[in-house]
Amino acid sequence: MNPFDSSLCATFQQDSRLHLSTRPNILHWKLSKMSAFISLILFLHSAVGAPNTQRPLHDINLHKDNKPPKWSALPIRPARWTDMGHTVDIAIGNPPQQIPVYLDISSPNTWIVPSTLANKPCPRSPSFNATLSTTYLPTPKRADFTSGWIWGRGTMVSDTVAYGSLPAPFQPFIVANKRDGGAGGWNGCPMAGAVGLAPTGSHFARMVHMGLLEQDLFALRLREPAELSFGRTNVDLFKGEFTEIPLVRGSSVWKTTASYLVVEDGERFELNDEAATLTTATPGIHVPWGVWQGLMTALGFDDTAWVAPSVRCEKREGMANVTFNLRGRNVTLTPYDYTEFWDGLPDGPRCVSLFVTSEPGRGNSNEVVLGWAFLRAFYSVFDLGEGVVKFASLS
Repeated sequence: MNPFDSSLCATFQQDSRLHLSTRPNILHWKLSKMSAFISLILFLHSAVGAPNTQRPLHDINLHKDNKPPKWSALPIRPARWTDMGHTVDIAIGNPPQQIPVYLDISSPNTWIVPSTLANKPCPRSPSFNATLSTTYLPTPKRADFTSGWIWGRGTMVSDTVAYGSLPAPFQPFIVANKRDGGAGGWNGCPMAGAVGLAPTGSHFARMVHMGLLEQDLFALRLREPAELSFGRTNVDLFKGEFTEIPLVRGSSVWKTTASYLVVEDGERFELNDEAATLTTATPGIHVPWGVWQGLMTALGFDDTAWVAPSVRCEKREGMANVTFNLRGRNVTLTPYDYTEFWDGLPDGPRCVSLFVTSEPGRGNSNEVVLGWAFLRAFYSVFDLGEGVVKFASLS
C-alpha cells in the first residue's frame, strides 16, 4: 500500500485534497526549441535549489560529494500545558528565511504567516516574505487548515523548505490570510505558522516518498534537551531498549489501539481497544468519561471548583504510576508525567491532572488521545517504514 501521491508540484482542488503533478507545466512556453531547452534547464536548476549567479543559496550544508544530508536534527522549544504548543525553526525559500512554527505531528498541513498579513498573531516573530524567494511558486488555489486550537484559510503555494540541514524542494504549504477563530489559539508566541508531520499528506510523508531520508522516520524528545530529528535517531537522548507498538495501517494520523490502563498495585480500567491517537496538538491524555472518573478517585486527585482535579505537589512522590496497554505492549507514566505544576491559585501552587475527558454525548467521548504530556515521558520514534511507533526511556 502506498499512501502517497507520486508528485513534485502541488495544486489544491475544491475538495481540499492535494493533487500533485509530476513535472512543471512548460507546454505554454512560446519560445524557439533552443530557447525553450535553455529555459527549462535553468528552471530545473534553480527549482532544486542549486546555486546560480544571481542569488546563491545560503546555510544549506552539503556533504563532500555535494549531496544534501539525508538526516537532520532541530532543537525544540518545549511548552507548558498552558502554552499553545512546542515550536521549532524551519527555513523557507531561496535564500532561506528562518520561521518559528508550532509542531503538530497529527496534522498534514503546514501553514505560514506571510509578511503581508495585517494582523499578525505574533507581530515580533519573523514572517515569510515571498518576494525574497527565487523558488517560490504561487497558485490560485484556496485552502482551509486546522492545527490544534487554530483554524483558518489561505492560499496554496510551494517552495523549498529546510528542516535543519535537510532541504526539501517543492513542498506545498498554505499562506494564511484569514483566521476563523480558535479559543485564543493564535497566542503562545513566538510562532508564525505550524508544521504538520502526519503519516500522509505532510512534508514528512513527501520526504519519505522522495527518498530524502536515511530512514523513513522522525523522532521526538519533548523534555530538555528537546529535539526533533528526521532520518535518524539520536542515541544520546535515550537509554535502554525500545518498546515497539504497531500503528493502525492506512490511518491519516499516528494511531494505535488501547486495550486497558492499570493503576500501580490497584484498579484496571478497560479501554476496549479504542483507537488511540498520538499528537502534540494538545497536552491532555484523553480517556473515556467513566475511566476518567474512576482514575481520578484511584489516584487521589482533589476536585476543586477553580481548577482541574489536582493535588498538592509534594504528594506526587507517593502517587501511583499508570500503565497503558497499547496493542499488547505496556508503557508507563509516573506522577511527574501525568501532572503539571500550576501557580497562581487561591490556595497556592498545585499539580493538576493532565488526564482529561469529555462528557458522554459530546463528540467522541470514548476516544483515547495521547497528547504531549504522554509523549514527553519518552523518546518517541515515528517509523513510517516499519509501521510502528517506538518508545524508550529518556537518558
